[in-house]
Amino acid sequence: LIDSPGVMMNPPENSEEAESLVLRNCIRVENLEDPVGAVHAIVKRCAAERLMQVYEIPAYEDADQFLALVAKKRNKLGKGGIPDLLQAARVILRDWNEGNIPFWTLPPQTEDLRGASTIVSEFSKEFDIDALLKDVKVEDGILTLSD
Repeated sequence: LIDSPGVMMNPPENSEEAESLVLRNCIRVENLEDPVGAVHAIVKRCAAERLMQVYEIPAYEDADQFLALVAKKRNKLGKGGIPDLLQAARVILRDWNEGNIPFWTLPPQTEDLRGASTIVSEFSKEFDIDALLKDVKVEDGILTLSD
């Protein structure tokens, strides 16, 4: 028996897998060497209008321009006023993981299964407890199966 405080994840093998783990909050944002790729995935998934509303920025053409606008808005600037894209990416990923960026997907369409249900008057063989226990003997507090 192994008791684990959580799910142990294998290290990501490629950048897509790493981005997926970051977006599922399995990897700490602070431990990422390059968080920009994960932000590109967020920009692909989310509607531009929602991101513009959350960060109060004007329209943008691509993920890099989005990062630059967020960096300017959040005052994440380097020497000479150059936007620090890595710091801006970390801010965006923290917002994503904390649920500050609204995002959802609709559940997959399923066929109508209401007609497939039936009412039964007895359990199937697999759930017949009496049949399962007829082969069990208890001797001195020990359960054994009879042959």
